[in-house]
Amino acid sequence: NLRCFYCHQEGEASGGHIEVAPEEIQRIVGVAASFGVTKVKLTGGEPLLRSDILGIVRGIKSVPGISEVSMTTNGTLLGNLAKSLREAGLTRVNMSLDTLEPETYRFITGTNALESVVAGIKDALKAGLSPVKINMVVLKGVNDDQIWNMIDFAKKNDAILQLIELESAVEDDLYRGYHSDLAGMENELRRRAEKIRVRRMHHRRKYLLPGGVEVE
Repeated sequence: NLRCFYCHQEGEASGGHIEVAPEEIQRIVGVAASFGVTKVKLTGGEPLLRSDILGIVRGIKSVPGISEVSMTTNGTLLGNLAKSLREAGLTRVNMSLDTLEPETYRFITGTNALESVVAGIKDALKAGLSPVKINMVVLKGVNDDQIWNMIDFAKKNDAILQLIELESAVEDDLYRGYHSDLAGMENELRRRAEKIRVRRMHHRRKYLLPGGVEVE
């Protein structure tokens, strides 16, 4: 339900699609759990567009061996669902948010949904979803001057900020126009960090900054 120019350039096909039933999703997760999978993340597209999302979460959480159900969402629809999702068994969320500037948000996503996303972050925290991670794709000339504002926002809202470098399988016009090398920002984070940890997944670094804010 967004049109982020860096990942959804093809638009959305209308009509004729078939959704996988909640029971089938639960069955697939059951097979995965039998091989030792313990955590499931729902992504998309936008998972909250599913009218049966609460049943999907509830079904996955009921599978023996599944200890955690998480979700990646753009947050536009999260506000009214956060409490119910938590009760259904959702543990945590990753929220896509590249900017706090309304005009920049509109340029990136093609919508005016920024207020809904910010409200969704606050509602997620209030509902007890933890941690709440904010995914920020850094884009040259668009939002690369807003990183510290996003860090302050994460700090005030007890969230974790994940900085994502724009990548492409080929060096196309999108990559050449908007790729922002994060090496300089990493050096500054390293300089300011009170502690640095390395995640097993992708060997990603977590910078713990003064005031308790975490940037990954």
